[in-house]
Amino acid sequence: VIFRFFNIYGYGQNADFVIPKIISGIANNDLSLENTDTKRDFVYIDDAIDAIICGVQLDNQKTTTINIGSGVSYSIGEIVEIVNKKLGVKVVPDVKNIRRKNEVKDVIADISKAHQEINWQPKISLEEGLDSIVRRINKNTNSQ
Repeated sequence: VIFRFFNIYGYGQNADFVIPKIISGIANNDLSLENTDTKRDFVYIDDAIDAIICGVQLDNQKTTTINIGSGVSYSIGEIVEIVNKKLGVKVVPDVKNIRRKNEVKDVIADISKAHQEINWQPKISLEEGLDSIVRRINKNTNSQ
């Protein structure tokens, strides 16, 4: 099985990735983003691991490629709104309105093959995943 993972996120991811960058920027009241309207399909790390487990259990003699994502796309602006809500603040990002060359504006995974071939579907919504990350950060910050 060849997995085509979309944007995996989760606790402990470094700040080079957009979700930790947003969480850190909002927590520090200093968020700068290239743009906020680009949309991506984000899948929580636990769901990605679950897909791998389902895939290795597949008794199949042929090669197959399966998309692993949430099947839903969210804009960077929507993620900012959700994190602001989770942290109980209203940080407005400094938006540069920069686009990468040849950037696709909206990316979404067709996960129907994952459901059909390995009986997998994501269990954790973006909001639940973000909530889990924020709670773990707050717990670690408060215990120090």
